[in-house]
Amino acid sequence: FSVVGGSAPLFLVNGNHEGELGWALNGTVNNMALWSVRSRQLYYPNPVPGSFYSGSTSIDAQLSLDPNIANKKRDSYYSWTWGNALFVVLDPFWYTRSKPSTYSAGSPDNGWTWTLGKEQYDWFKTTIEASHATFKFVFLHNLVGGSTSEARGGIEGAPFYEWGGKDFNGNSEWSTMRPTWTGGPIHDLMVANHVTMMLHGHDHFYFRQEKDGVVYQECPQPGNVNYNEPPNSAADYGYVSGVVHSSSGHMRFTVSPTSVLVEYVRAFRPGDETSLRHNRDIGYSYTLLPTATTYTLTYTAGAHGSIDGSSPQIVASGGSGSPVTAVADAGYHFVSWSDDGLTHNASRTDVNVTADLSVSATFAANPGVTAPTLTVSQQLTGNDPGNTTKINLGWGALESGQTIELWRASFGHYPEYDDAGGTAVTTVPPAAGW
Repeated sequence: FSVVGGSAPLFLVNGNHEGELGWALNGTVNNMALWSVRSRQLYYPNPVPGSFYSGSTSIDAQLSLDPNIANKKRDSYYSWTWGNALFVVLDPFWYTRSKPSTYSAGSPDNGWTWTLGKEQYDWFKTTIEASHATFKFVFLHNLVGGSTSEARGGIEGAPFYEWGGKDFNGNSEWSTMRPTWTGGPIHDLMVANHVTMMLHGHDHFYFRQEKDGVVYQECPQPGNVNYNEPPNSAADYGYVSGVVHSSSGHMRFTVSPTSVLVEYVRAFRPGDETSLRHNRDIGYSYTLLPTATTYTLTYTAGAHGSIDGSSPQIVASGGSGSPVTAVADAGYHFVSWSDDGLTHNASRTDVNVTADLSVSATFAANPGVTAPTLTVSQQLTGNDPGNTTKINLGWGALESGQTIELWRASFGHYPEYDDAGGTAVTTVPPAAGW
């Protein structure tokens, strides 16, 4: 590493041969996982969160067991932004506490034991959702699941387990196996947030694939001679479609404001060079263009209400969101949105979006309606049309806009005194008598 590190920064991505394996932890300080962390932190420390890097900010209980480990926060996943590119490093090993042994279409099938862990997943989700970088690169040693119990493979293994949300039969199990993980499977999360490329290793050859707009780049092994074309292990590991080349060599990326040039730089020993292959040849190259810049629209409801419509919404720059409506609970009414206290319109559609938006709706109780005081008295004046019995009604003052409807019911056996026929309605204005 000293040769490379003399002219370029070195960032390590945790792999299965680095020893930092969750299934090696045993609750004591004497295990390979903690010994490996201690050695790496001593000789090859990873970035820690601060003004430039992002990563874990919580104390790891396992690391806390070893007094010789200086950084008690898990530093195997981290990110940074340089220019117009976001770089995210993930670790599929530390939180996988039971090593998967069986992938099958029947039982047992324990591919769901592969995991980023809830803390790392939430951090990853927050990181890529918050970034508006033109290009987003995700690095990890292997898929969190893959095509085999050793997590081999590329896009062919992408539908399964924590990576794609399905079991080996193709049945969706995400809501059952990860019920509190908002954002969906890892692949869906990358697609929704326009990840440019996911770079993985583990399988030791060059293989370029693409799924749902995300490039899956299996990186070649730089220190192993394997000139077979195609490499025999590609089929063994479940690779079917894509561009494949053997090792050895390394990847070179040239990121500009408008594109990314990706080159596979071949490595041949002097005795293995021929007229057709030379050390530092470009074995394969391609160019990536930026995906559309997107922004997030988030709508929330305050107390005594809810949001009807989609939230959050991912919208391309300059585009429009879909309609949402703030719906008040019974007995309450919409007041305003937090970004607009003057226009009391519960429904909105945000257009020409050029920045993230997060707004909340407020609601208030409906004003109370006081029933007027009603008084009833009887005036006896006789039993004939000229000297009839009268009923006097009276009520207190009404609130503004309030009215009273009076119905005259049938008089039963004395219809001659029922001049309304039991159907007439009289609407009395405020402060009036009858």
